[in-house]
Amino acid sequence: MTRQTKFFIYIPIFILLSISLPSAQSPTFQKDIKQLSIFKIAFESMFAEMMKQQEETTRHETGYITNTENDRIENLLFRYLILRNSTWEIINKYRGYQTFSENPQDNMKAFVIGYSASLILYKYSGLLITTYLNDDQMVDKLNESYYRSEIPEETFNNVFSNLTNPQNLEDLDIARELYMRELHVTGTPLNRIYNDATYKVFLDEIEELHQIHTKLRENIFNQSTILSTDLENRLRHSEIKKKVDGLIQTTGGLLAAIRAFVMTQVGDLKSPVYEPLSFSPAEKEQVVSRLKTGDIILTFSEGYLSNIFLPGVFTHSIIYVGNRNNWDAKDWAALNLTPAQRNMISPEDDIIEALSEGVVSGTMDHILDSKINRMVVFRPLLKTEEMKSAIKEAHAYLGNDYDFSFDINDASKQICTEIIYRCFNGKNNIRFDLVSRIGTMTLNADDIGKAALKSESIEFLMLIVEDNYRPGHARIARGETGLEMIKKLLN
Repeated sequence: MTRQTKFFIYIPIFILLSISLPSAQSPTFQKDIKQLSIFKIAFESMFAEMMKQQEETTRHETGYITNTENDRIENLLFRYLILRNSTWEIINKYRGYQTFSENPQDNMKAFVIGYSASLILYKYSGLLITTYLNDDQMVDKLNESYYRSEIPEETFNNVFSNLTNPQNLEDLDIARELYMRELHVTGTPLNRIYNDATYKVFLDEIEELHQIHTKLRENIFNQSTILSTDLENRLRHSEIKKKVDGLIQTTGGLLAAIRAFVMTQVGDLKSPVYEPLSFSPAEKEQVVSRLKTGDIILTFSEGYLSNIFLPGVFTHSIIYVGNRNNWDAKDWAALNLTPAQRNMISPEDDIIEALSEGVVSGTMDHILDSKINRMVVFRPLLKTEEMKSAIKEAHAYLGNDYDFSFDINDASKQICTEIIYRCFNGKNNIRFDLVSRIGTMTLNADDIGKAALKSESIEFLMLIVEDNYRPGHARIARGETGLEMIKKLLN
C-alpha cells in the first residue's frame, strides 16, 4: 500500500467515529470551526484557479502541456493535497477515539464538526474527479509523480477509487441515515444543538454538502459507467433503511446502534499514534532558559499528515520573541500593534508561528509539551537595532492568513518559513535562497537549516532528538556534538 493510498481508505469511516470525542476536548471546537472555514475558502480559491487553468490552457490546440502549465498543475495538486490532509487532521482528531465522552452534548458537537469536515473533503475531491474524469491527458498528468514536492504517482486514481468504493459508499449512506434519525428526534443531543447558532450553521451546511456529494457521486457514476446492478441495489434507500433498522433492533436503541456501527465497522482500523518527545521540567527549563529573542526554531512533529507533502527533516519554523512579561510600555509601543493584534497575545506567550489558522502567538511550553519529535535552534547574530526590527516585523504579521498557495512573493499571506525569510533575510549578510517547487518559489524549513549552517551570521544553539537510551525521551545536544549531528541530518 502506498503512502497516498493509506490516507484515502479511512475517510468514509470517520463520520461516525467523530462522535467519540471526549468532553475534555471541547475547548478545541471553536478552533476547528475556524479552521474549517479557512479550508473552505482555500479550497474554493484552488478550484477557481483550476477552472481558470482549464480555460487558459493551450494543450487542446498544441496537443501537449507546456512547462508553465505543468508547474501550475503541480501547484494546484500540491495545494489540494495539503488542504485535504489539513482537513483530515481535524477529522482524525475526532475519529481517533473508540469510546464515547461522558457528555453527550459534546459528542454531538464533535459529530457535527467531523461530519461537516468529511463532506467538505468529499465535495472538493468530487469536483477534482468530475472536472478531469473524461480528460485522459489531465488524468495522466495528475497520476504522475512529482519529485520536487514528493507527490506520489496514482494520486488521481486513488481519489477516484475512494469516491467509488462500494463499501465506502454504503457506510456513508448508513451514516447519513443514522444522522437524520438522530437529528429529527426531539430532545436528542443532536436535535438540541440545532438551537445553538454556531452549530445550526453546520447542520444547515451539512444538508447542502450532502446534496452536493450525492450529485457528484451520480455524475461520477454516469461518466464512468461503473455502477453495477449489485451496487445500485446495495445503495437503495430501502436497503440502507433495513440495515439501520437491523442495527437499532439488535442493539436496543439509536445511540447504541451508532456505537455498534462504529465499533464493528471500524474496529480493525488502527490509526497510527505518534507521541511527542517527553521533557522533564528540568529539561524544559534547560531548553527555554537558553533561548533568546530572535532565535529561529525548526521542528518536526510525527503524525501530522501534511508532513507527507511538506518533505524534510524539519517541516515547521518558529520565531522565539522572548518573555514579554519583562517588556515595558515603550517596548510595546515600538511594535505599533493594532488592538486586534495586541489581543492575540497572552501574557505567557513567547513565540510567533504561522499555522493553518494563520499567524498566531503561542508558547514554547505548549510546543515542548505536545509537538516535538525533533527540533533545532539557530541564533541570528544581529545588532540590537537589527533584532528589534526583525521582531517588530514578526509581530506585524500577527493575524495574517495562512498562504495555501505557498507563494512567497505574496506578502499578504504567510507560511511559517516565510516569516523567517521576511524578518531575517538580508540582515547582517543572512541569505535564504528561494527554491523552485510546486511551480513557484518556495522556502522550506530544511532550506533555512542548510542556509544557517553555511552562514557566518547565524550560529547553531542546540538540537533535540529522541534519546537512543531512553526511547520517547528528549536528548539535548549542544556544542560540537550537536553541530555534527545536525550537519548529518541536513546533509
